[in-house]
Amino acid sequence: RVKGHDIRPDGGWVAIEFIDGDNLEDLLAAQGPFETDHLLRIGKDVASALGYCHVRSLFHRDLKPANIVQEKATGRAVLLDFGIVKAANLTTISVVGRATMGTLTYMAPEQWVAREVDGRTDIYQLGLVLYQLATGKVPPPVVELMDQKVPGIPEQLLTELHAHAHRLPKGYEVFIRNAVHLDPEIRYASALEMQLDLDRFAR
Repeated sequence: RVKGHDIRPDGGWVAIEFIDGDNLEDLLAAQGPFETDHLLRIGKDVASALGYCHVRSLFHRDLKPANIVQEKATGRAVLLDFGIVKAANLTTISVVGRATMGTLTYMAPEQWVAREVDGRTDIYQLGLVLYQLATGKVPPPVVELMDQKVPGIPEQLLTELHAHAHRLPKGYEVFIRNAVHLDPEIRYASALEMQLDLDRFAR
């Protein structure tokens, strides 16, 4: 939550809520792949945050474990760092146009080739984050994933998911497929769809 701000010609400041917690990159390094309950709880929290943003035409574009913090007191996952958010209807606060922006490892194919982004770009990135939390493996950069002969879900990701299938919910691989398909038209259509699948896994 933003508590206050001031913008002046010579600079400015913004005061935001302090989240007492650890980012997922550090948690993963300390404890290894997440257990199922933990994994699903993180996924639902972040998908919910994305749903809140997307209905307001705000697209994060830089999801990664380091930008998600788990609050110590509550265990909730909080999405941070909206520094390169694309606001479809608020261009004065957004990086607009077709510039390639984001963290290379988690960049969606449409970002890499500088095409228009939307909520499915964030869905792709959250899919990679949940893949990494489940397997402990950093996903290959998108330029490598796009180099495969048959378009679809990157084969490198499937190999790692298979290796962890015994400790993941049934259908988790299909869930990741629906999130990280190289073609945005075949991904989840919305963060809400993604959240509903995570709820189903949790039940």
